[in-house]
Amino acid sequence: MAERPGDDGARYVLVCCEGRLNAFRILGETHIPALVVEGVVCLLDELWGAMFEPLKDEAMFGTAHHNDELGTVVWGNGADFAPEFLLELIRVQQRNAA
Repeated sequence: MAERPGDDGARYVLVCCEGRLNAFRILGETHIPALVVEGVVCLLDELWGAMFEPLKDEAMFGTAHHNDELGTVVWGNGADFAPEFLLELIRVQQRNAA
């Protein structure tokens, strides 16, 4: 999730795991357990190899969008990072910054 006003005025905008949220709604759930992590992740050291190297280009990086089927952010060339990987990367970078 990203904390910013959503189109409907919500405080948070979901950027991954939207499929899980939709499943909970279909089941009629009104409370959904969630782990909210605030942080900024630096991907620079991760942008290597045929799939991720093109993301160093600002225009290609700007093609990022949420893919409902995968439940994560995907770029125009098909590159994506697993949400679990991004969470761990945030944690490692926060520890290293402390």
